[in-house]
Amino acid sequence: TDIVSRKVKIPDSLGVKMQTMLSVAFSTSGVTYTGAISGDVYVWQDSTLTRVITNCHSGPVFALYTTIKDGLIVSGGKEKTGKCVVKLWDQAMKRSKTFPIDCATQHGVVKALSRTRGNIVVGTSKGDIMTVNERSGHVTVIEQSHGSGEVWGVAVHPSKQVTATVSSDKAVRVWDVEGGVMEGAAVLKSAALCADFHPNGSHLAVGCMDGSVLVLSPNLQQIHAVRDNSHQVQAVSFSPDGRTLAVGSEDAAVSLYSVTTVAYSRLTVVRQLAGSVIQLDWSADSKHLAVSLSSYDMVYIQTPEGYVSPTPPSN
Repeated sequence: TDIVSRKVKIPDSLGVKMQTMLSVAFSTSGVTYTGAISGDVYVWQDSTLTRVITNCHSGPVFALYTTIKDGLIVSGGKEKTGKCVVKLWDQAMKRSKTFPIDCATQHGVVKALSRTRGNIVVGTSKGDIMTVNERSGHVTVIEQSHGSGEVWGVAVHPSKQVTATVSSDKAVRVWDVEGGVMEGAAVLKSAALCADFHPNGSHLAVGCMDGSVLVLSPNLQQIHAVRDNSHQVQAVSFSPDGRTLAVGSEDAAVSLYSVTTVAYSRLTVVRQLAGSVIQLDWSADSKHLAVSLSSYDMVYIQTPEGYVSPTPPSN
C-alpha cells in the first residue's frame, strides 16, 4: 500500500494555531484525534481541523486510544501538579472520568493506552504495565522494570531469594526471584552503577555515578551516605566478616570503610592504580581484596592497611 500524505487544514474561524503533537488515535468514521503538548486534543475530519478540546489535561497529552466497539476515548497525560492521570471520555469528548496514577514516584509518564474487558491498560515510560478498573479506579500493576535506563548492578541477598538491581534510570529495585515480582523500589538522586548486600542482609550499598555511596535498609530507606570522591563509583563490596566496605571508582582508587550501625568511616584509600576499578573480590578471611582494573591488570590489597601487591597472598 502506498503511503499518502496530506497537508492539514486549520480554518481561520477556529482561531487556533498548530502545536507540537505527542499522540494520535483514529476512529472508524474518518475522525482523527491528536494530543498536544499544551494538554489540548485536536479533532480532525480527514485532514481538516474541526474543533479543539481545550484543557483535556493541564500538561502534555502523551497517549490517546479510541475504542471501536463503543466509541469511547482514553487519554493519558502529565498534569502541571506533577501527577499523571488517565481519562475515559464519551464519544463527543464532552464528559470524562478521571483516574489518577502514582507516576511521579515510581511508574513514570503514561506512554501507551488500550482497553479490554472493563479495564484501561496503561504502559509507562519506565517500562511498567498496569490496568485501571473503569468502575472502581483500582490500579493493578502487572509488570515493572528499569524501563528508561540500562541495568548496571545486581546484588544477591545472602539468605533470601531476593535480588536488588540498580540502573542509570536512578532507580534501585528489589525483586522476589521465586515469584518474579518486584518487592520495592526507590528513586535516587543519581544514576547507580553497582550494589552489594551486607553479609547479614541488613544493608544494601549502592555506588552512584556522582561519586556517592548510599547505604539502604531492607525497605530501601537511606541509612548512611558517604561521598569522598567526585568520580563515579564502579564497584562496591562488603567483606565476608561484614566489618569493611570496599569502594572502587573510575579514578583508579579504592577506598575502605569501617562498617558500623552508627556511621561508615573511611579507613584508608589506595590511589594511582593502573586503571579504573572494574570489580572487587574479597578473600574468605576478609584480610585481602582482589581488584580487577580496566588496564587488564589485577592487584591485591591487604586490609585494613592498604598495602598493594601485584601477586596474590601466599596463604
